[in-house]
Amino acid sequence: QLQPGNGGPGNMASGKHPVELSPQPRSKRQRKTVQPLGEPEDTEHLQELHTAIENSRLENLNVDQPIPEAPVFHPTIEEFADPIKYINSIMPQAKGAGICRIVPPQGWQNPTQVDLKATKFFQTKLQRMSLMQEGRAMGEGQEYSASTYKRMAEIGRA
Repeated sequence: QLQPGNGGPGNMASGKHPVELSPQPRSKRQRKTVQPLGEPEDTEHLQELHTAIENSRLENLNVDQPIPEAPVFHPTIEEFADPIKYINSIMPQAKGAGICRIVPPQGWQNPTQVDLKATKFFQTKLQRMSLMQEGRAMGEGQEYSASTYKRMAEIGRA
């Protein structure tokens, strides 16, 4: 190895020769010997291993159990006039399953909460699904007003 400065590679113009350094000593750390699989250290360790395997088999017996279907609700137009009130009314039944499906009544229209005549613009984000695992999935999108965004969405549906 060469020592930088005092005649090292960056100082060849001085006419000095590079100085050789002695190699660094290796770590004195000893590696732990590893028991090959199938040869436990003692009978207590073997018993623990067998117990863990049996417990694992017992826990995995329920894997093939079918998952129950989530409850499905079909409200009438009158019941669904206030969706939040309806959701609160079915909460006790749906809570046991942890999830439910609500099928809106035929002819129900979601009342819009957006003023399509507003001229205020908002920034969208560009979602790149292929970059999600790298933590950089969101890029800057375009700016839209509510009406231009609606037109763009309707074109995308066609």
